[in-house]
Amino acid sequence: MGEGYAPRLHDDLAAMLDKLTAWLAATGQAAGDASGDIPAAVADRPLCDQAELATINGVSQRTIRKMDAAGELPPSTVQRGKRMYQRAEVLRWIAADRPSREEWEARGRK
Repeated sequence: MGEGYAPRLHDDLAAMLDKLTAWLAATGQAAGDASGDIPAAVADRPLCDQAELATINGVSQRTIRKMDAAGELPPSTVQRGKRMYQRAEVLRWIAADRPSREEWEARGRK
């Protein structure tokens, strides 16, 4: 590789980052914002159900049910027959790189 390779690579990466930042701004998201795919009408609710959790994580509801059964999701509660998760806790869990429930609780859920 010649001397010009590293600067070109840096420029290419910088351009990609600029495009990503512009796309995030255009879609109303910030970097690291996991709630971008959630409709604004439900994004401010304190709880999310398994369907919303699936959307946030980019997986199917079936995968969410399997993850929950395997202890791979934050703790949940059941309200009116639906499994619900604290939205703020889910977003913190995602930011913490999705640890297992056991590890998440050992960390103090932060």
